[in-house]
Amino acid sequence: MPARMAPTADPEDVAAQRIRLFCLLALLGALLTPSQARAFGPSSHLSSLAPRTLSPTIERGATAPSSWFSDLVNHTTITTTSVTLVSPFFRLKDLRPDSEMPGSNGLRSSSLLLSGKFVAESELSRNLPGSAASIRGETSDQRMMRFALMSAAGSIRYGLAYRLAGKEFVSAPDQQVKELWGEWSHGHARLRTSVGEFSNNVDADPARPRTIQTQGALMLTYARPSWPEFSLSYARSLIEGSGTVTGLVPQKSLADRLEGAVSIARPNWNARLSSSYVVTNDQLASGADTVSYVQMLSGTFRPLAPVTLTSVLMYRSDVQEWTGVRIHQPMASLSLNYDCTARVRLSALGGYGSTRSSDGLIEHETLNSKGILTWHPLDTRIAQVSFETGYSRTTVNGTVPMITEDLSGLLKLKLTTF
Repeated sequence: MPARMAPTADPEDVAAQRIRLFCLLALLGALLTPSQARAFGPSSHLSSLAPRTLSPTIERGATAPSSWFSDLVNHTTITTTSVTLVSPFFRLKDLRPDSEMPGSNGLRSSSLLLSGKFVAESELSRNLPGSAASIRGETSDQRMMRFALMSAAGSIRYGLAYRLAGKEFVSAPDQQVKELWGEWSHGHARLRTSVGEFSNNVDADPARPRTIQTQGALMLTYARPSWPEFSLSYARSLIEGSGTVTGLVPQKSLADRLEGAVSIARPNWNARLSSSYVVTNDQLASGADTVSYVQMLSGTFRPLAPVTLTSVLMYRSDVQEWTGVRIHQPMASLSLNYDCTARVRLSALGGYGSTRSSDGLIEHETLNSKGILTWHPLDTRIAQVSFETGYSRTTVNGTVPMITEDLSGLLKLKLTTF
């Protein structure tokens, strides 16, 4: 009697099982708490999870040799990342050398999975050595890990995202973000939904406050060529804050936000107008509500090729229904960039903001301005000379009125070496 042959597995079924396993591992990693993630030790970075047999051709984005890994990962590109934060100055005494400005560098990888059916992106970053943020030496608190997985099936797109940043990381520190999203398109309409969780105090340190925000959102967008883009969105979020720290009161509030917006883009200008209605319910204060109205108008205008104007106008009004107090917050900003020549650039910006309450207990005003003239004396842009000025004024009208003014200037010479 001839021996019976075992049925051969379909390669596409095997690949599908592997991608499902890959997604399960990614979700498991996203659900790990920071303490659980660190339990794997210092080698538990994404780079240590990659097979040790990877050839240099894979790292450069070429196709891997025929194997189970090459069936799963079809193409991988690895690039370096570098970010240096530049905070605007208004007082000369606050300036620091560029070498001490906080920044980060790292590696970012982008991979095509299962013949391009999935796109995976991951990033590992750390604070720049020697910067003010890393003066105590590198620790896990100064690192950031990010992962995203996306796919599409016809008119449907979906994906997940995860980000974990230590409490001393230079950009958006001490945060853990998890998100699942989906998007459906039909003609000129697009419907997007998402659920996510945001939390701080990633170490769960009982000596520091911890806030967890869970949010679900739904957005409908209608965009037609040569037409303005219309969008309508609704989001509900639950915010819970721990009260384990001495002197802090527990927090639990539910916020509903409805926003409508219209935006238009043209070759020389673009603008966006939005209006939001927010109801925040304090569930620990007998359901006390705060109603907020937010209107914003922003735009960019290029009257000439070398000139760019950007402006933002915003007005926010908060009404505390249990007291009847209304808080008004208008804000306006304007910036100008003018490329006088190929070597000379002029930049100027100004901003105004105020906060006032109807009972007169709060009355603040701020006024800031800044101007920068930059000159590159050499065609190679190795050298840069800039003159910067800044002015700020803060007015506090209360029981003890106070006005603070500051005027500063800076002449900077910057040399770049290769």
